[in-house]
Amino acid sequence: MSVTIDKCEKTQVSLASNFVRIGNSIDCTVSVYSGNNVPFLYGDNKNIILGPHNVGYTTLNDHLKKAEIPIHTSFVKNFSKPNLANGEKSTFAILEEAEFLKL
Repeated sequence: MSVTIDKCEKTQVSLASNFVRIGNSIDCTVSVYSGNNVPFLYGDNKNIILGPHNVGYTTLNDHLKKAEIPIHTSFVKNFSKPNLANGEKSTFAILEEAEFLKL
């Protein structure tokens, strides 16, 4: 139900989870659906790119329900409003729509 991405470099991740934490990572792209929570960035992140969940398949909704991840269209854009730990410095950008590719 929760995912932590920590101390990663030059990594691309696509995930669906209730809660996502990203910390101390460099040059990573994270395509995320995080239910009703926004991603949490902590530590020293540099050049993190956040984008919408980009993996679609016919049983995705069934898997989200089984994992107890809430499904609602208003949660799809939660990736674009990350929460930063107090006093932490993180550099991040939101994936441009023109760069979005669905897997």
